[in-house]
Amino acid sequence: MSARCPSCNKVLTDAMREARPFCSARCRQIDLGRWLNDEYRISGTEQEGTEAEADVPMVRKGDREDDD
Repeated sequence: MSARCPSCNKVLTDAMREARPFCSARCRQIDLGRWLNDEYRISGTEQEGTEAEADVPMVRKGDREDDD
């Protein structure tokens, strides 16, 4: 099984090793542009914050009684 460029699906050769996993710098830039334009998304639901973050109160230095 040979590796393929995730952008253009071209079979990668040893000469293309500097741009891996892409076949060229151009394909790398195309992929970055797709991420920046929200063409790719990580599945899941959007949330304001995680439950762990919501349960932790904000405490600044000097606000706690034991900070002397």
